[in-house]
Amino acid sequence: MSCQHVTKHHCHGTAYFVGDIHGEYHQLTQSLAKVGFKPEQGDQLYSVGDLVDRGKDSARCLEFLEKPWFHAVKGNHEAMMLEALNGTEAAKELWFSSGGKWFEQLSSAEQQQLSNRYRAPLNSLPIGMEIYVEQQQLTFGVVHADFPFNHWDAFVQSGNNITEQQLASCLWSRATLRAINNGNYPDPITGVDALIMGHTPHPIFRGHGNRVWLDTGAGYPKGTITILSAHQIVHMLLR
Repeated sequence: MSCQHVTKHHCHGTAYFVGDIHGEYHQLTQSLAKVGFKPEQGDQLYSVGDLVDRGKDSARCLEFLEKPWFHAVKGNHEAMMLEALNGTEAAKELWFSSGGKWFEQLSSAEQQQLSNRYRAPLNSLPIGMEIYVEQQQLTFGVVHADFPFNHWDAFVQSGNNITEQQLASCLWSRATLRAINNGNYPDPITGVDALIMGHTPHPIFRGHGNRVWLDTGAGYPKGTITILSAHQIVHMLLR
């Protein structure tokens, strides 16, 4: 892999977690104002990925990658974008058919400028993040879609030995949510106090055990962006 597959963070202020953004720049900035996000006081925003596609302002959403208080894992839409920027016409067609048409609508010069500016930051996005939040004295994990391990440390220690199937699960899978919907409830993930994910849109955020899914359909006509603080997540999981 070309990136560090898990990055570790220490949050001294309030930790906020955001679901899939999907090009909704103004909705995100309004949501941050609504929750009282204060990066100057040490607040940090941790993203489950999928900054781009579907919404009105994908290019502007990429600007968050340059903010020192914004931290994201790679989502399947960032993975598709990178494949399209680096790869074949087939990769471009897949991305464009999955919400990436906004890029095709840019001029050639704008496409080149955006590619030059964001290829490296996108390529360096980790598959997972581990965040120790001082206020709660708890550890949170973040991946985009699903988690094909029972223990967080097994994921961290897998390093370059992580398999393509495991990587695809982190980026694309909905298997755990399907199992829950069918009444098959998984054991909690050990090694973290909560695991935050997105990828599968739903009208409201959901939690089971110590897993939380935050994708509430941003980029779709009736979708919204969900931002929850670490405190809110802990309160939800303890109910």
